[in-house]
Amino acid sequence: MLEECASCIEQALEQLPSTSINLEEKSISNRMRKLVIISRLQMQFCAILSQIHKHKDALDQAKEAVKLNHLLINDLRELCLFYIKREEI
Repeated sequence: MLEECASCIEQALEQLPSTSINLEEKSISNRMRKLVIISRLQMQFCAILSQIHKHKDALDQAKEAVKLNHLLINDLRELCLFYIKREEI
């Protein structure tokens, strides 16, 4: 059962276009939505891989999700700075 779940998530991640996270995208909120969805998928995949004793693969997925979350945190910071500046005007 867990192997089937892992296979479905892996297929979903493979179906995502490699350009799905456009770092130059003008809309930070759109990029953030994409980052959240993809990092959640990767963390779910990580948990399932760990449960089926594929710990190295799980670690690789976790590392990728952490990278995406770092991008998300930077975007949140930029968004906060934007709104702070906007309120100062």
